[in-house]
Amino acid sequence: AHEKLTMLQDILKDCEKNREPVEFLTLPGDPGKTARTLSAELAEYIEHGEFLIYYQPRYNSDHKLIGAEALLRWIKPNGNPENPERVVAALEAINQMEAVGHWILEEAIKQCSEWISKGAPKDFYVHVNATADDLITEDYVPRLIGLLKKYNLKPQNILVELTETSLMQNMALCRDNLDTTFLNCLP
Repeated sequence: AHEKLTMLQDILKDCEKNREPVEFLTLPGDPGKTARTLSAELAEYIEHGEFLIYYQPRYNSDHKLIGAEALLRWIKPNGNPENPERVVAALEAINQMEAVGHWILEEAIKQCSEWISKGAPKDFYVHVNATADDLITEDYVPRLIGLLKKYNLKPQNILVELTETSLMQNMALCRDNLDTTFLNCLP
């Protein structure tokens, strides 16, 4: 899978350099076959829980633990971690990032709920990255609100950050979805 990630990343760099859009799964020849194989493998990794979430502690200026950032990690079969940027780029290229993003969001919210139930401060939060594509999908807000309710958390227990790599093409819709999330979570 590492070689496949490298190949897809090289194709993506060439397309970005030439400002050409690319749909990896429909590429002809070896690149397309590689993308389809990697897509199936990554879907299997998602299904079998081979992706991990590491939580990086977040501290305030007084060095008090106030939260944690959820970070996607994938440990290759040889035991070495894959570069997270490469994994995300490959997931985005083969249209699997949405499925992984759903999984990360639920796992992070569930973990935050568990920590609070075991004594973490009530205002403890988990920081989760989202893409502009996440924020403009119609089901993002209802899914986020549903997860907060399912795990008995308040909106302040989750910090959703727009990823740097995700340039917002529809800022107004992203803002509307964030506003809707906030308004629907008010007591």
